[in-house]
Amino acid sequence: MTAMLNEARKLYPFRGLKYLYSDRKKPVAVQMDVEDFLGLMETLNITSNKRLMRSVKSGLRDIKERRLLYSHDEVFR
Repeated sequence: MTAMLNEARKLYPFRGLKYLYSDRKKPVAVQMDVEDFLGLMETLNITSNKRLMRSVKSGLRDIKERRLLYSHDEVFR
C-alpha cells in the first residue's frame, strides 16, 4: 500500500493536506479537502490497475520516442 501511496503523491498534487498529531508528536491522521480525497481515490484506483498502468507507460514511451502519434482529429474522425 505504501508504494501505491507514493506513486499517487507523484501523480496527484494535494492542495489542503494537513497532518493531525498525537500528544507524542506523531502523525495519526490526515485532514484533506473532499476533492483531494476523491482525486486520491481515483488515482489509487488507476495506479492499482496494472494493465492500465502498462498501457499508460507504453503510451508515454511512444510520445517520448515520437512514434504512433495521431492528432485528435485523426483519431475522432
